[in-house]
Amino acid sequence: MQHENQVDWDNILDDIEDQLCVLFLGPEVIHVGDLPLNQYVSQNLHQRHQSDIVFYYQTDGLFLFPDAESKVRVSRQVKRLYRNLEPDDAVFRKIAEIPFHLIISLNPDSYLSDTMYKYGIKHRFYHFQHQRPQLEDMDPPGKSMPVIYNLCGSKNDSESLILDYEDLFEMLQGALGNPGLPDRLRAALRQANTFIFLGFQLEKWYTQLLLRLLSERPGVEKIAVNTVTGNAHTRDFLLNQFKLKFPETETDFLTALHQRVSSKNLNRAVSEPKSEEVVSVIRHIQQGDLEEAMQLLFDMDRPELDKSAITVLLSRFAQWNRSVEQETIYAQEAHVEYNRMVDATLEIVRQLT
Repeated sequence: MQHENQVDWDNILDDIEDQLCVLFLGPEVIHVGDLPLNQYVSQNLHQRHQSDIVFYYQTDGLFLFPDAESKVRVSRQVKRLYRNLEPDDAVFRKIAEIPFHLIISLNPDSYLSDTMYKYGIKHRFYHFQHQRPQLEDMDPPGKSMPVIYNLCGSKNDSESLILDYEDLFEMLQGALGNPGLPDRLRAALRQANTFIFLGFQLEKWYTQLLLRLLSERPGVEKIAVNTVTGNAHTRDFLLNQFKLKFPETETDFLTALHQRVSSKNLNRAVSEPKSEEVVSVIRHIQQGDLEEAMQLLFDMDRPELDKSAITVLLSRFAQWNRSVEQETIYAQEAHVEYNRMVDATLEIVRQLT
C-alpha cells in the first residue's frame, strides 16, 4: 500500500505529451445539488414516470419496466433531462485545455463535447451501441483530434442508454466479448502508460468489471481522483486488485494538473465565442443540426465570411443527406463525411472576428 498518495507529475505530463495518458470520466464529475449526475437523472426519471416503472434499484440507478412501451417512454425523457441541465463548464474547459488524446466517459451526456465545440476544438465523439453493430472503425485518437468515447451510450441515442439490468449486461457482454470495443480504441488503451479515473463510483460491482475491461495491459499506472470508494475494505481491495493510487494534493487534482500543463505551455488553444450569432451556430452543431448551422452562417451579414465556401458546404450536406436517405453510402463513410463537414463549419466559425 506504499506510494498510494504519491503523484509523479513529470511522468503524467510526459505521457500526456506523448499521447500515452487516457482520462476516464465517471458520474461524480458533475453534481446537481448534492447528487452526482447519474443519481439525479435516475431519481428524476423515477419521480416523473412512476406509472412506467415497476421497480427502481436505487443502488445501481437502474429500473424494471413492465413492458417495452414503458421503457421507450422513459428513454425519450433522458435527452430532455440532460438538455435542461446547464452545468458550469469550468471543469470541462479545464479538461478540454489539457491535451488528452483520448477521454472515455461512463456518462451518456455530451457536455465535454459541447464544451469543445463551444471553444472551437476539433474532436471526435463516439458512443458504444450495445444493441447495434459498432462502426467498423473510428478516427485514431490524437492531440490534434482528440476522441471522446461514451462507454454507456449517448443521451441522443435512446437505444444505446443503460436503463435496466438487461442493458447493463448487454453492454458488458458486448464490450468484453463481441463485437467488443473499436480496434483503435483498444490499441490506444494497450499503448497507454497512465490512466486517470476522475469522479468514479468505485464501490459498484459493474464499475470494477469495467476497470478490469479497460486494464488489459499490466503495469499501467492507475490514478483515481474525486472518487467514491465505499468503505476501507473496498479501498484496500481496489489498491491490491487493480493497483489504484488515490493521490492527495494540496489543491484539486484536475486544477493542479491544469496548472502544470499551462506552465509547460502544453495546454490546448481555445477561442472564446465572439458573438451571440456564433453561439447560435455552435449550439446547432452541438445539437446535431448541422445544416441549420451552415444556413445561419450563410445568412450572416459579415464581410469576412466566404459565402461561396458556405454554399459548397450546403451542397455537400444536401448530397450527403440524399446518399444517407437512399442508402447509397456505407454508414462508416457517412460518419466520416459528416465529421469532415463539422470540421469545415467550425473552421469558418473560428475565422469570424
